[in-house]
Amino acid sequence: MKRPLIIFFVLFVVSASASGGKTGGLVGRVLDEDNLPLPGANIVLPDLNTGAAADKNGEFRLSPLPPGKHAVVVMFIGFQ
Repeated sequence: MKRPLIIFFVLFVVSASASGGKTGGLVGRVLDEDNLPLPGANIVLPDLNTGAAADKNGEFRLSPLPPGKHAVVVMFIGFQ
């Protein structure tokens, strides 16, 4: 049985806030193995207890995020 894969493209964006601190954001697109978007895919940052759902084009945006390394989990029914 063939198991589909999720291809996940992200761009980490860092910008300065008005208070002079730094915050970032996570922007990306969730695609299947045929480069088709996965609308409604869930993108979760468990350590920050936050997340987003991909739009009809598979695109998402999470911000503001604190600086540092964060685990990113992508979930979509029927995919591993």
